[in-house]
Amino acid sequence: MAVTLAVFIGIQILVPTTIRPNLLPSATVIFPVNRAIANQAQGIYTSGGGSQIYLAGLPVPNGAWILSTTPMEDSSGQVVAAHTHLNCFPGLGAGAPGKAGGPNLDQIVACRAAYDLHQTVTYEPASHYWPLQWYETGIFLTLAAALSGLCFWRIRRRQN
Repeated sequence: MAVTLAVFIGIQILVPTTIRPNLLPSATVIFPVNRAIANQAQGIYTSGGGSQIYLAGLPVPNGAWILSTTPMEDSSGQVVAAHTHLNCFPGLGAGAPGKAGGPNLDQIVACRAAYDLHQTVTYEPASHYWPLQWYETGIFLTLAAALSGLCFWRIRRRQN
């Protein structure tokens, strides 16, 4: 029973993280960091102590399953950090007093637009929901049939 539980937990982790994202082709959208996209985004956040900057809530289709989001990159594909462009983050520079509520998204995007930045989002469209469910059901039924066949084979072999 312990082995069964361990295998079940392993499969429940493996399928959504490794198998499901690769069952159907995903869509990839590259969003330029400009005012139009910033007006549709929900905000901006940093990760890794400011070494990565993200626009949150980019306008992907409703119901899309977001697989990955890259941090802002320049035209050469290099990740752009907040500390490399302190002039784009008013109130965050060395010795500058911080503003209540944080920097203004429009100011940040306007400043960053000069650097030709972009952010890439990879997602599964909502239309892939049911096909993914059917593929996974097929995988689990095939696995259950194989394990049942193994059990019947093993039992018949022991009786003879």
